[in-house]
Amino acid sequence: MFQGIYVPVVTPFHADGTLDVGSLAKLADRLVADGVAGLVPLGTTGEASALNPSERALVVETCAKAVAGTNIKLVVGAGTNATASTLDHMEEVLAYSPDAFLIVTPYYVRPSEEGIIAHFLAAADAADEADADIMLYNIPARTGRYVSTAGLLTCASHKRIRGVKQAAGGIDDETMLLLSKAPKSFSVLGGDDAFIAPITLLGGQGGVSAGAHLATPLWVEMVDAALSGDAAHTRELHEQLLPVVRAAFAEPNPAVFKGVLAARGEIESDFVRLPLIPASKDAIQNCLDALASIS
Repeated sequence: MFQGIYVPVVTPFHADGTLDVGSLAKLADRLVADGVAGLVPLGTTGEASALNPSERALVVETCAKAVAGTNIKLVVGAGTNATASTLDHMEEVLAYSPDAFLIVTPYYVRPSEEGIIAHFLAAADAADEADADIMLYNIPARTGRYVSTAGLLTCASHKRIRGVKQAAGGIDDETMLLLSKAPKSFSVLGGDDAFIAPITLLGGQGGVSAGAHLATPLWVEMVDAALSGDAAHTRELHEQLLPVVRAAFAEPNPAVFKGVLAARGEIESDFVRLPLIPASKDAIQNCLDALASIS
């Protein structure tokens, strides 16, 4: 199962827009040292849709090296809006022995829930052949489709579908139902940073958090406290981190994160590929100020 804080790793670029493997390696090593449960390259935060196949492979290879010899999971984003290309993306990175794949609801094409389930199950069958697991990604704001609790539980019957990144935009009735009905073999992870603490306290198993690029040890500590049932300490850390979350998502993700990481010298450049544009100086400074308030 999946448990703890997983970080959807940004993909650093040089100022000329080329892939910055050195910065990625340094960042991945630091996240591992800070105690995260897993690295998730090639997610939305990693600008996966803007990378070519050779770049995607190099990103995964770099993260695989960072987790080698540890118990930290490598969960590779491979979902697209077509089943065939999703399976191709999975196959591209099998040489790096991912522990799991993150598979998003097919976006833009707006399939029926039956079609979404068939898509997920096809990915799970492919993952089974590679001895890997699947983490589903339910994010209606980006996909135009909300996978119901009933649909997710149908998917959970497949032995390789071991959890979901649940990013419903809040803690709605479907999320509450999912938390109450999910089998022990199926982890519910918060996918919206502001709701990871309460979801974990309500029975979830942690979260997939872009915010955990920043103040990483506090995110790890917060989820550990929630998993142990320490609501008071969880709330204390949640309230410290919430202003950082709000500041970091003030402009389209991952622009502010890259701006802050660059300002702190953790990556070389804040470059993002179009149609994203770099974060404003004010947004970066606001996030740095929020971080300073908890440092």
